[in-house]
Amino acid sequence: MSTDAVAVFGTRPEIIKLAPIVSALNVETKLSIRCVSTGQHRDLQADFILASGIELDHDLALMVEHEPFERFLRRALAALVPTLERLAPRAVLVQGDTSSALAGALAATRLRIPVVHIEAGLRSGDFHNPYPEEAIRVLISHCAALHCAPTAGNARHLRSEGIDPSRIVITGNPVVDGLQATMRNRRPSAKASAYLDAVRDKRLLLLTTHRRENFGVRLAAYLAVIRSFMDSVPDVRLLAPVHPNPAVADALRTAFETQGRVDLVAPMNHADFLHVLARADLALSDSGGVQEESASLGTPLIVLRAKTERPEAIVAGTAGLAEDAKVLEDMLNPIRSSGAWPARIKPDTNPFGDGHSGSRIARLVADFLH
Repeated sequence: MSTDAVAVFGTRPEIIKLAPIVSALNVETKLSIRCVSTGQHRDLQADFILASGIELDHDLALMVEHEPFERFLRRALAALVPTLERLAPRAVLVQGDTSSALAGALAATRLRIPVVHIEAGLRSGDFHNPYPEEAIRVLISHCAALHCAPTAGNARHLRSEGIDPSRIVITGNPVVDGLQATMRNRRPSAKASAYLDAVRDKRLLLLTTHRRENFGVRLAAYLAVIRSFMDSVPDVRLLAPVHPNPAVADALRTAFETQGRVDLVAPMNHADFLHVLARADLALSDSGGVQEESASLGTPLIVLRAKTERPEAIVAGTAGLAEDAKVLEDMLNPIRSSGAWPARIKPDTNPFGDGHSGSRIARLVADFLH
């Protein structure tokens, strides 16, 4: 069987954003698309693969606990080059800024296969915030033949770096497609429904954290501020799905072990997470995807980062940036002192997309190959 395109991914966020494109390629074009997973976050991606209907053609199963970025990249390249050589696609699709995306782009470039970069052009302007993601984005941009930029700002970044403007298309982000489909078609699980029912009379904070640049002192300082807030505002519950990295799990347990209104839970499936995010009065997160999802749902968000590559959420008024723990404290103080919770804001125009990005990108890939 001939292969027109291969999608390479390894983490759950990549699958969430690639799924609408793979689906549109299967349904709306006559292209053959194969899916290759590196297994970078095998435990976090399984539920979404099942729910999305993506058919894995190759699972390289490369995950090794707590492996350094450079070692995983070397092994992923070694596995992907022969895999792509056998499949011989006419294009390779990669999404975002993960180690798997970089390995896919480099392997394709090694074999002279054109690279299509989904979510191209995001920039924080600082290679250390976040590291290695900012460096990965720039490297993939200079491997890619077609750049699917979610926003006009992303397209400007690419042009400023000398990328051929004829290769850049503003497509929106397929995360919005997936979110709309999930909220429309999937109900929360019995466990999530029971939790939402239990906190229906409370204010709900949702906390997620996983970025390595926050590990250590920065994360401890953020959590200390949140703990102080929880201690002083009695009608609040906090839900925190705990990332499996011990640097996160240990910090959360240390900060909240004696606070009875904090619920530390295992990572949630994506549908449950979106329903909880939609219900939350305020989200606190260092996740890029949550910045896009909260803007789509209208849930106020405080971004626990020094810098963000998604300033569109700040401009739209759906998020504020807490560059450090002191800024976070200042942002939470109005709630603590007067009960002034931030208002829900759902922009008239979602800065991240209109829910049709998957079809738009599928057509671009088809036109590019034809």
